Amino acid sequence: MSPSSGRWVASRRGETLGTVERLDGSYRATSARGRELGVFDDLDSARAAIDRRAQRRPRGAHGVSLVTALLWGVIGGATVVAMVLLVTIFRMGG
Repeated sequence: MSPSSGRWVASRRGETLGTVERLDGSYRATSARGRELGVFDDLDSARAAIDRRAQRRPRGAHGVSLVTALLWGVIGGATVVAMVLLVTIFRMGG
């Protein structure tokens, strides 16, 4: 956090959640991905907007991990099927 420069970085457990920037007496909240969350009259309201946004997100990367595991399963299964077909084709032709 750096209130002297007019910019605060919100983080939790080492993960950046968003930023608040002071502009002409108001406070602009932005998510970690750069999406504007709104302009607020006070710092606490801007910080609360970031906190609300962070609470709506799924904790951790469990959703991404599940999707990744499923994709690797599909790729692995397709590879096995392709190998079985190739072996069958070579046996029939030889």
